[in-house]
Amino acid sequence: MNKKLRKIYVAIMGRSDKANSTRKAMLAFAIRLGSAAFIYISHIILARWLGSDQFGVYTYVWTWVIIFGSVSTLGFSMVMVKELPTYFKRSQFAEYLGLIYFGRIFSFILAVLITIFGVATVYLLGDLNDNIFIIPLMLGLVCVPLFAIVDVQEGMCRANEWVYLSLLPNYLIRPMLVLVFSGLFLFSGVELNAKVIMIACIIASFFTAVIQLILIEIKITKKIEKLPKKILWKPWLGLALPLFITDSFMILMSSTDIVLLQYFMQPEDIGVYYAAVKTTLLVAFIYFAVVLASSNKFAEHWNDDDKDKLTKAINHSVIMTFVPSLFASIGIMSVGYWFLLAYGDDFTHGYPVIVILSIGAILRAATGPTEWMMTMMGQQKTVLWATGAAAIANIVLNIIFIPIWGLEGAAGATTITMVSVSLYLFIRVRNTLKIPIKFAGII
Repeated sequence: MNKKLRKIYVAIMGRSDKANSTRKAMLAFAIRLGSAAFIYISHIILARWLGSDQFGVYTYVWTWVIIFGSVSTLGFSMVMVKELPTYFKRSQFAEYLGLIYFGRIFSFILAVLITIFGVATVYLLGDLNDNIFIIPLMLGLVCVPLFAIVDVQEGMCRANEWVYLSLLPNYLIRPMLVLVFSGLFLFSGVELNAKVIMIACIIASFFTAVIQLILIEIKITKKIEKLPKKILWKPWLGLALPLFITDSFMILMSSTDIVLLQYFMQPEDIGVYYAAVKTTLLVAFIYFAVVLASSNKFAEHWNDDDKDKLTKAINHSVIMTFVPSLFASIGIMSVGYWFLLAYGDDFTHGYPVIVILSIGAILRAATGPTEWMMTMMGQQKTVLWATGAAAIANIVLNIIFIPIWGLEGAAGATTITMVSVSLYLFIRVRNTLKIPIKFAGII
């Protein structure tokens, strides 16, 4: 027993790459788990305050904010993760500072243009009087530049291994401020609806972006002396474009179901589906934590042509993804009904969605973070084509399945496409890159 405990201790507290990635994954997961608990409770509170129909409007609008905000970074969040560690290791500080400056400014300007175009389009084509989505959507679009700044800055922090500064703004500070400002509106006598909540989101997003920006600048000043910036915009855009398209396809796959539900179902159904999706997000946090801890090592070992270390890192990431995901998914399916009941009696018919998405999460976790493995190893074009095909298939399946099976159809379509693309990329890692990756860490 002592030997086993000692082995576990070394695996977690040792100085090896594996121990280091394990600690980072555990820290990232702990932060995401804590933030997930808070976000879940805050959504329950908002759902109780708003009712299922207005909560459905809010979740629909915020889904579009996530889509446009992520698109606005044009892949620079991932470029940061891929390039900044290399620049720092090679003492290319001018390029390091230039990428941070260019990525942030470029993403913000693009996000502002998307917001202007989006608001104008919604205003001209929408029905302000009869469509309850229009005004909240216009307000939500104002959040897009602020969301984009936080997203690209998250990539900067991940590249520098600033785990707290990477995760806390996006996943705890902003949701906390949204709830605080919504509560202030409520207790000041304002009737809460989706429009008021989106105003709270704008204020919360502003403070989050500014606080994170100031703290990053302080850290960079301590890490590197102030130097002239070197802007290599052509190679950066060349790298960012395929990463951006791939990320857009992944976001599209994860958001298509909620977006298309608006055309076939009622706002309250969107709220129920969103609550079910949020209940299953614990497994996604495990995946994210492993990616945060391992992605740098994938790129480093691949660039060093160290296949042994790369193989160990990849299979370690598979185990770190699959084992916690398996137990978490089983736990979620066991208590999911009561979690939905906390939102209200109207939300419990979303339980089958939890079961479907949880089964898909287990299968996807068994392949490990394949998209990031291949991206960090320079195979972004393969990932691009695979995720693009899956995104198109997801749209088609949702259009077919939702009218037939409703919420369960949306969950089934998303699960099928997510699992399929993960399995395909898993096979490519094994057969094309000749890396002996093991399914679920076993086969």
